[in-house]
Amino acid sequence: MVSGFGDMSLKTVLSTLLKKWGIMNIEMQEAYKYDQTVINDDNNINYIDNQQLISIESNNNINN
Repeated sequence: MVSGFGDMSLKTVLSTLLKKWGIMNIEMQEAYKYDQTVINDDNNINYIDNQQLISIESNNNINN
């Protein structure tokens, strides 16, 4: 049966890729969580690559 063989082949390829490249344990999940962060002395996490929000004040005196 060709479709059964094809499905099993796809499953094998995906399983092999996940074992090599996938997140398989809690250590990798924690590594991704803290990737590119700065941990302060009080254990706060800051993502330094995020853009800071800038507050823009609106001017209500617009002349046309």
